[in-house]
Amino acid sequence: MSTTLPTPGPSTPGTTPPAPGPAPGPAPALYTPHRAPLPYHLINAFAHSPHSGNQAAVVVLSPSASSAAYTDAWHVSTAADFGFAETAFVVPLDLAADEPVYEIRFFTPSVEVPMCGHATLAAGHALLSYIHRTAGAVHFRTRVRGSLAASVEGRRGAGARIALDFPLTLPQAPPDDAIASKIAALVAAAAGVRADDVIQVAAADFGSGTGVIVEVRPEVDISTLRVDTRPLSRRETQLTMITQLAGASPLPNAVRINTRVFAPHIGIDEDPVTGAAHTALIPYFLDGPATERVRALLPPGADPRAATLDAHQLSLRGGAIEGSIVDGRAKLVGRAWRWGKGELTEEDE
Repeated sequence: MSTTLPTPGPSTPGTTPPAPGPAPGPAPALYTPHRAPLPYHLINAFAHSPHSGNQAAVVVLSPSASSAAYTDAWHVSTAADFGFAETAFVVPLDLAADEPVYEIRFFTPSVEVPMCGHATLAAGHALLSYIHRTAGAVHFRTRVRGSLAASVEGRRGAGARIALDFPLTLPQAPPDDAIASKIAALVAAAAGVRADDVIQVAAADFGSGTGVIVEVRPEVDISTLRVDTRPLSRRETQLTMITQLAGASPLPNAVRINTRVFAPHIGIDEDPVTGAAHTALIPYFLDGPATERVRALLPPGADPRAATLDAHQLSLRGGAIEGSIVDGRAKLVGRAWRWGKGELTEEDE
């Protein structure tokens, strides 16, 4: 958006007009001209087929990237141009290491967010499958949520299995029963389910706002819910996870959950597949409020904390995550497909 400068008025009678100063310079550019083209990759992450899962762009910046050259406004504008829920920007910090290290930042088309699971998986897939083809893992430094890592399980390229090492987001009970009842009633009304279909409510702090986990009965077909997201942008429901324990899984020592995730406060009415949400859902089911219900579905004597969460997100695009707790952190495994690549260039003068 351009800014129009006010037009100077006539000089005051009897005075000498001031000497004209230098002409106003152009508004600060969103990026510095004459930079080298920046490679980008378009990835479907946590996908169960080439054209499912959550879409992310991954932009690889130069090792000399600086805040002066790549402003926050440039990051937001570039993410808006891609138009996906998230764009990951990665900057090399140590390319000489056996497992390269990058800084990573995440932007929606309107704001920066502290952590994003599917964009990290997309970045891991782009780097491990197409750039660092012999590295077993890459490490990411975030500005808020510490260190993350991505490793490859098996073959690289189309449909590669990428494992993420993330901090857990520990769910907590709401402060009192009245607040829990209020959240349950709010989400039930927005989703069109009965209040007594809600089994339990928990809260999760993601660092940029509060998320709520609303567990509903297995009998509810959450895939067909037509959710009114307008009430879900309130402070107490900034990230809403409607989830259910769906039964045993064909995976070994695993249970299946179904989930839908809504984040209208950051411009995402419904997210296709949400890795960050599962950093809270994993401990909620395997070592938290729903653990005893999980235990009943596992073989006798099995420890839920050692189980795998076979998680399916029932959005329109759909996707899947295998989640577990490893050394006190969340392990998220999903498949990724690259469906496009290119370079960000500046228009010729």
